[in-house]
Amino acid sequence: MKANQTNNTTDRKAVEAALRESEDKYRFLFANNPQPMWIYDLETLAFLEVNQAAVNHYGYTSEEFLSMTIKDIRPRKDIDALLKNVEHSHEIYRHSGEWRHVKKNGEIIHVEITSHAITFNDRKARHVMISDISDFKQSEKALIKSEEKYRKLHQSMVDGFAYIDMKGKIREYNDSFKRLLGYNDEELSLLSLNDFTPEKWHDFEQKIIHEQILVRGYSDIYEKEYKKKDGILFPVEIHAFLLKNDAGENEGMWAIVRDITERKQAEKELVESRQQLLDIIDFLPDATFVVDNEKKVIAWNKAMEEMTGVQKRDMIGKGNHEYSIPFYGKKQKQLLDFLDTDDQELTNRYSDVVRKELSLHAEIFIPLLNNGKGAYISVLGAPLFNSDGERMGSIETIRDVTDRKKTEEALVKLNKAINNSGEAIFLTDREGIFTFVNPAFHSLYGFPPEEIIGKTTPRVFKSGLMDKLVYENFWMNLLEGNEVRGEWSNRRVNGAIIDIESSATPIMDGEQNIIGFLGIQRDITERKQAEQ
Repeated sequence: MKANQTNNTTDRKAVEAALRESEDKYRFLFANNPQPMWIYDLETLAFLEVNQAAVNHYGYTSEEFLSMTIKDIRPRKDIDALLKNVEHSHEIYRHSGEWRHVKKNGEIIHVEITSHAITFNDRKARHVMISDISDFKQSEKALIKSEEKYRKLHQSMVDGFAYIDMKGKIREYNDSFKRLLGYNDEELSLLSLNDFTPEKWHDFEQKIIHEQILVRGYSDIYEKEYKKKDGILFPVEIHAFLLKNDAGENEGMWAIVRDITERKQAEKELVESRQQLLDIIDFLPDATFVVDNEKKVIAWNKAMEEMTGVQKRDMIGKGNHEYSIPFYGKKQKQLLDFLDTDDQELTNRYSDVVRKELSLHAEIFIPLLNNGKGAYISVLGAPLFNSDGERMGSIETIRDVTDRKKTEEALVKLNKAINNSGEAIFLTDREGIFTFVNPAFHSLYGFPPEEIIGKTTPRVFKSGLMDKLVYENFWMNLLEGNEVRGEWSNRRVNGAIIDIESSATPIMDGEQNIIGFLGIQRDITERKQAEQ
């Protein structure tokens, strides 16, 4: 029992450590991103999570955001367009273009939206990153009025900013763009767009130019790769605009270029962290499932599939105690549902219930398991917390202990049989030192167990009436692995001589080495006297 509890505790700690690590990575990357970010529910449009940058930028508190939907930060005139846009949000990654948002103080800002599809707390959702382009929109007007203002903006932008003519030659750029690629001014003046764009992106970008920029005057924000002077490829995000001359002819394109290497790495780490967490749970040897705070299943590992016959795909996202159906044939509480209560139902249904700090351990027999033959299971339930100490959900691990329970039951029956036997039964080690005696032994010889355990058989039994050779033959046969039967004259604790009928059997280990002996004796004194 202690070994099982230790194993369960070790497994639980490993799972909790992995879950905390995954939560910490996600929280850090999301919460500390300088760009406003949020996650919203695709069905209800409700905010599910926002980062500090969004709180700072929009003026709402986190609590206020989480009580709102994304419609609440749009001008009323923009809501119909928003709903249509959401209806077509089927792509994994989507650049939704320019939109207007309303801050808490009523200020309307212009933003660009990039989003990708995720599953958050088992809900279909989108992870949104906001770029406030209000300043850029104002700057566009300033560019027309003042070349000087244009140059200041051009060179002060953190993102790369480049002007490319209709033949793809680079005509102007800012310092950030130059730093992105690693070329000097002379080198850049000789390059065209395709020189630093890997060939695999050429057709893709030409399609954007012809289907978006030349048609409507600008592109959606799109992603591709650039190649640095040293040959290193890196991901970029581009927003391009068409420029026309006074005659209305296409003259060139301005492009805002952002290095998204860190963002891509963060996204990769999030994916890897989540996958690592799922892998840890999936390959735990014990059947394990995890539920969120709404009691919806978010993990159901391979061992659970094998134990219940229910596949992960059929259980993930299920709530309302459906995870109990494979065990009980109906919806009812599992052990993890008793973590926060001391319900009488807990002790009525489970045995060996032990609470240790926040975890709960118990055992129960489940008739439906093992193809209807039933199984005894040892269950460990524990709450799960994130790095901020907030409750995330609960985890339950289940181990089949049927063999152990059957062994325990068999030992209990054997112990009762030995203790209730009318014949004296005892065990010794290989040197003949007593290790166990039953009550009948005490009745036969008068020795209490505490006085006999640890003594050798000759010191207890030897009456002095039997030839030394008898004892030598007895031990020789026993040590050769043979059972020895016979009649003996032994001495009781009060000195009285009794006649006994005895059998002695060697006890072997797995390699057939003698590790001790089993003795069974009965008093035949009256029979011997009658025979005389």
